[in-house]
Formats: sequence, structure tokens, C-alpha cells
Amino acid sequence: MGLRYYFIAGALFSLFLGLTFIPDYGYASNAGFSAGAIKQFFPGPDLFYPVTNDINLESKGYLEFKWRRSDFYSTRSYDFRLYKGYQTTLPNLLIKKSIAIGEYPYRIPSDNLEEGEVYTWVLIQVLTDGRKSDKSFSSFRIIKK
Repeated sequence: MGLRYYFIAGALFSLFLGLTFIPDYGYASNAGFSAGAIKQFFPGPDLFYPVTNDINLESKGYLEFKWRRSDFYSTRSYDFRLYKGYQTTLPNLLIKKSIAIGEYPYRIPSDNLEEGEVYTWVLIQVLTDGRKSDKSFSSFRIIKK
């Protein structure tokens, strides 16, 4: 009978009593969510306008920014940024604003934009619990004012 018999008998006895010596690593996948250690990412808003290369402002006194708005019950606001050029760095930042749900579509006066210049706009959705979406961004060039 030997040692092997006692090992198998002990394992079966522990299974019978509901005791298990097999490590359960299933808890590790949820540990970060309860502790807040893992950040859940979600895609940024779908941008509708301006998303083309050339924007004609000849007959308008403003430029209107539009995007798909979803999850009204869980959205607190949108972080909007407008940069001059393609680089979204602090020296190129022209406008930084938190846009409330009711401020849609967001408009800026066309006097703030120069003909022939490229601009990049960035939009981030902010939820009521403070989480933020990924950045959505698009670049455009003003062709006529």
C-alpha cells in the first residue's frame, strides 16, 4: 500500500469534505476591478464634422463641431480641445473647454480661424463617475473665410 495509497486517499477525503488544495487563480482576473487598479478603456465619440480636409467658411460666421452623442444618462460632459496644426501639444493649444450635454453642437466664431491654416480638434467623453473615453481627433484646413 505505501505512500501513494495515502496520498490518493487523502486527496479523495479532502474532495469529499469540500476542501481543495488546488490553487484557484480565478480571483486574480477580478481583483483589479474591485481595487480600481485596472483602467477600463472605451472608444471616444464618433466625430461627424469637421472631418474632411477642406472647410469652407465663406458664408458662415462660425464653425460648428458635431459628434455622435450616446449614453446621455452616464455622460457628464465632453472635453474639447482645438490645436493649430497637426501636433496636439500645449504650445499649439488654442481652445480648451468642458462642453456640457446641452451645448451641442459646439460653435466657435470663424474670426478665430485663419484661412489656409490646419487645425486639429480633440474630443473626450467624460462619464458621471469620472472615467474618460479614448481621444477622438480629426484635422482640417480652412480654405475660405
